[in-house]
Amino acid sequence: ITECLASYASKHGPGSRGHMQTVVRVFLRFAYYREYLQADLSALSPVPRCPRMGKVARAIPPECIDMLVSHITGETPADLRDRAILAVLSTYGVRGVQLRRLRLDDLDWEQNSILFPAAKGGRPIKQHLSAKVGNRIAEYLLKGRPSCSLPEVFLRTGEPAEPLTYSAQLSSILRKRIKQAEIELPQGVSYGSHGFRHAFASRLYGRVPFKDIVDMLGHRDPSSTLIYGKVDVVALAKSALPWPGGVT
Repeated sequence: ITECLASYASKHGPGSRGHMQTVVRVFLRFAYYREYLQADLSALSPVPRCPRMGKVARAIPPECIDMLVSHITGETPADLRDRAILAVLSTYGVRGVQLRRLRLDDLDWEQNSILFPAAKGGRPIKQHLSAKVGNRIAEYLLKGRPSCSLPEVFLRTGEPAEPLTYSAQLSSILRKRIKQAEIELPQGVSYGSHGFRHAFASRLYGRVPFKDIVDMLGHRDPSSTLIYGKVDVVALAKSALPWPGGVT
């Protein structure tokens, strides 16, 4: 088991070790229930423990986002939709599920506002509808979105028209666009919507009041926002004390 974990981690990176441990544990439990093993050996595969603040949020670098947005230049329904999706994610940093559940009624064109539904026990997020995002969404609605009675803003391009029900559908769109743009993200950065969310929070941290960041991320518990303080390397460096007798 140890050799298997080490081999898997060497091929897929150290962050994959916890996933492999879970796979091994489930397999061993299955083998015991099916009586392939005489004893339940699942406990031999350790459970990875990570404190809530033990991870550093990995954000998509700003230059990668710029490259990704500029790469989509077509006028197909998929191009129009994906440009609007990228505009929303990079501008507001909302969760993927909030983008997928965004409804036509959530767009207030007269008041220039956009309302994202609550997710994961958080709060709804109401933001100013910027000209960039508004233009991208309007372009998609007028030229690319299928004509139907579905309330969701973003729909699949195939027939029949359906909303993006599953997170894997949105992740597949983003991964495909990143691959087409030949962008290589840094190790540990999510190819899904989380990378954009982390980039949004990282951009704001230390530049706007903390309470405003909490509200813009839709968190109920401010401690959920504290993790983004780890990405402000410049500010963290200022808090470090010089090593006694060493180089500062």
